[in-house]
Amino acid sequence: MKILCYEPLFLKKNILKVNKYFDLCFSKNNSKEFDQIIGIFTRLSNFLSFNDLKKFKNLKYIITPTTGLNHLELNSLSNKIKIFSLKSSDKRMQEINSTSEFTITLILLAARKIVDFITCKKFNPNRYQFKTFQFKNLTVGIIGFGRIGSKVAQILKKIGFNVLIYEKNKKKILPKYNFVSLKKLLRNSDIVSIHINYVNKNKNFINKKNLIFLKKESILINTSRGEVICEKDLVNFLKNNKISKAFLDVISDEQNQFKIKKNLLFTVSKDKLIIFPHLGGATIDAMHLTENIVIDDFIKFMDKKYKNNLLDD
Repeated sequence: MKILCYEPLFLKKNILKVNKYFDLCFSKNNSKEFDQIIGIFTRLSNFLSFNDLKKFKNLKYIITPTTGLNHLELNSLSNKIKIFSLKSSDKRMQEINSTSEFTITLILLAARKIVDFITCKKFNPNRYQFKTFQFKNLTVGIIGFGRIGSKVAQILKKIGFNVLIYEKNKKKILPKYNFVSLKKLLRNSDIVSIHINYVNKNKNFINKKNLIFLKKESILINTSRGEVICEKDLVNFLKNNKISKAFLDVISDEQNQFKIKKNLLFTVSKDKLIIFPHLGGATIDAMHLTENIVIDDFIKFMDKKYKNNLLDD
């Protein structure tokens, strides 16, 4: 039996761990091997559709070092396949700060209008061309107070920003932070940063019904998942100057090159919208850590099956 790697494992020790039970293979097009594939390892770069997955008749495991699963279209396979992924509640995830650090980077760029100066077509020595303020006079709104949102809020408070937070889960509310309604957050924030998980109820969570409350000078940042924003509405607001700018590290269907080419976001000029290729978690040390977490969980599961004589043939 084999584990098909859509992307290579970074660490040799993890290759050896997997090889304890299965052979690793890297060919995605060898139909002769489909029946031998019992597991798949993939990161975010590949979208695996229901039709892709159902080719593997004996598929039982998917190993993916990601918190979101929007790159997997499981449908009726959900109950047949065990997923080994990252969970924000896992204590081991507290060591991983790359997405929160990247978000802070974008917020600082936005606060001091660095990108505005960079994207100017001609050098202008006028340092007053774009108005900026000290951090203590700027308000950042954090939508979602999970693992990443809470870290971002903590750092922002330490360096002097005013911070507003919207969180639906009342159990996460802490007295030392300023929790407000979504409407109040949008109306009073100079910069808004999105940190909610992508589940069906959060699809198009940010749309024209709430974008309308943003200040005209505000900047929207998304390092969560592209699907939480209604991109058509965002494009309209940017093109009609109803909001100042957006920095997106994620867009919807980002693994699908055909859909990306048709995405309306790319019709917006770069002075209004900057799109990054999902850089948030893409630091070498973070990717090593996340790979370790999911591979270790997978091997512990297999060790237990082997011990109980339940190992697959």
